[in-house]
Amino acid sequence: MTAQKLTHPLEVRVNRSDLRAKQRETLERAKDNTVVVIMAPSDEDEKAVLDKKYYQELVKRLGMLAETLEIMMDRKLFDRILRTAATLEEKTRLGKLHSFEETFGEKYLYTSQFTDEALRDVRQLAKHVRNSLRDEFKKKIHVDPFGCSEPLEGLLTEYRSFRLREYRVVYRIFEDIKAVAVVGIGKKDHRTEIYRQLESLAASGKLASTVLETYDSLREEGPASKKT
Repeated sequence: MTAQKLTHPLEVRVNRSDLRAKQRETLERAKDNTVVVIMAPSDEDEKAVLDKKYYQELVKRLGMLAETLEIMMDRKLFDRILRTAATLEEKTRLGKLHSFEETFGEKYLYTSQFTDEALRDVRQLAKHVRNSLRDEFKKKIHVDPFGCSEPLEGLLTEYRSFRLREYRVVYRIFEDIKAVAVVGIGKKDHRTEIYRQLESLAASGKLASTVLETYDSLREEGPASKKT
């Protein structure tokens, strides 16, 4: 489903008496991105009926946006992604990044490479975290780098985020050469209120419009607009 369609639902408003009289017919109208709103005297008491696939896609996209926003709020990690973006593909294809073998001292079937800064990130991790990360690469990222990670949005649409406890590993996948290029490792800030705010918006019925506004701002924002 396109972002435009996802964030611009068609709204059908019905009162409770109509719902009781024509329940099946009314509920069947909640298909695709059509949302049936059951009216009430106050906005707080209104309810919405959504198609399950539409709801699941909305939640999925919301998770992608939330993950992207958290990474953008991690200035150190976000700056690293932007700095390596222009040359990442060329360096990955030429094998000029640091290999998994160099980073962790082990060979493995699936290729992963690390930028200079990502290598420093790994070496600054506590030994037990570094060992856990190495195991996660072997068991998950080197097996299915798509399935174990979350896609990002906006400026980071070509990247994915893999979570290990309070850490996130941001990488880009080059499927044709089976390579994973790691650009940075950040630590999740537990003070971040993004998820809580988004949950509040969902409860208030303003989720769709907020997702659209956020999506548009991420898509239109460029490195030149960053403030230092």
